Amino acid sequence: AIAVDEAAVEAALDEAFLLLSPQTAMERAVLPALVTIGDLWAQGKCSIAGEHMASAKVVGRLLMLLETLNPALGNGSRAAVVACLPDERHEVGALVTACVLAKYYYRVSYLGASLPLEELERACHLLKPDVVCLSVSRQSLLTTHQPRLAESVKRLPSRTQAFLGGRGVVEADRALAKSGLVLLTPDGPTLTDYLTGKATLPRKGARSRKR
Repeated sequence: AIAVDEAAVEAALDEAFLLLSPQTAMERAVLPALVTIGDLWAQGKCSIAGEHMASAKVVGRLLMLLETLNPALGNGSRAAVVACLPDERHEVGALVTACVLAKYYYRVSYLGASLPLEELERACHLLKPDVVCLSVSRQSLLTTHQPRLAESVKRLPSRTQAFLGGRGVVEADRALAKSGLVLLTPDGPTLTDYLTGKATLPRKGARSRKR
């Protein structure tokens, strides 16, 4: 990434996915590398071009992986929607989440970066997903959209459980929790914990049934 060497980045990704399972490759190699690249950019040692190139390559791999893992709708699969909050352009965390959901037999509709909340509501009423997972990488961005996000979550279909994760989620928020949104904080249960039953979801009755 520092050298903006596209072929070398491709070769490194090939090696990671060849030697490790997809999930292990992401958790132990690719995601830590992206964090390091971000740190190097902040220190002025990696250009924006290099950081963007590396991120784009990882996004491409994750999209291909999601296409491979995604089960057909029906046949016992459940429905999920994954997207990033408005103004959130970093997709890697959301795509990793989409792949995890697909692994647990959720048919994922991936709606991409910077999704307006009104579009999220509209899509969820059309798709009626069991799960919605949203991603945010900056606490300031979450603070900006928190009031509107809480209202949007209240208006989701009653069957839909919403989660919010990412580096921007650092602590619990009473208003968001009251809306029915589950915050995946660093010291709390993970999405996998909820999917596998190791953690208990909040009572659905605590959320408004607005439509």
